[in-house]
Amino acid sequence: MRPTVEGRGARGETVERKTHSTLRERFELPRHSNRRSKAIAENDEADASDDGALDAASILDLRNWFPFHCSVISNRVSACLEGMYGKRYGLSVTGWRIMANLAQHAPLSARGLAERTAMNHVQITRAIDQLVAVGLVNRRGDSQDRRRIVLRLSRKGLAAYREIAPLAQAIEAALLETLTEKERRFLHATSTKVLLRAEEILGDDADWRQFAKGEPGTKP
Repeated sequence: MRPTVEGRGARGETVERKTHSTLRERFELPRHSNRRSKAIAENDEADASDDGALDAASILDLRNWFPFHCSVISNRVSACLEGMYGKRYGLSVTGWRIMANLAQHAPLSARGLAERTAMNHVQITRAIDQLVAVGLVNRRGDSQDRRRIVLRLSRKGLAAYREIAPLAQAIEAALLETLTEKERRFLHATSTKVLLRAEEILGDDADWRQFAKGEPGTKP
């Protein structure tokens, strides 16, 4: 029995040496030339000094940045809703937003949807093609202008909408349940005012230079 134990020990030592060697090869930093190592060190020092130079005024505090709040809320609501309509109807977030707009404002063209949702035309077109393919949206020529293609929810689309909309309303109610009636009215009025302001200054022709101080083309 003893030779067998010793044999195992010898093999174990061999395996252990090979394992350590393999780990060293896998995790060992590559050997750089002295010049390259010096450059890396200098860059690290520069990064550290740059980080140290940041002060409170130059940091975008996301906790107090209103667009970030809106983005997080929208993403969380969309993710929750998608868990339902994604499985039942194969809908994407963009697809549901199109359906919600068509339910309230149909008939709409693809361009009209892009304007209402603030999404780009490529994103809208792909989602529309998907909705038409699964029978949730009808695409027809405008009765008053044959050159214009308009979109409406199909019967299947209306049935899906009637199932999804109450869930969307329930999520909104849960979000706002800690607010008083006065706070809810104020939030609605204020957010509507900000939305209209966004449409005014952040339309398709908006240029970032108009908000950047000192940039070429900035208005005084």
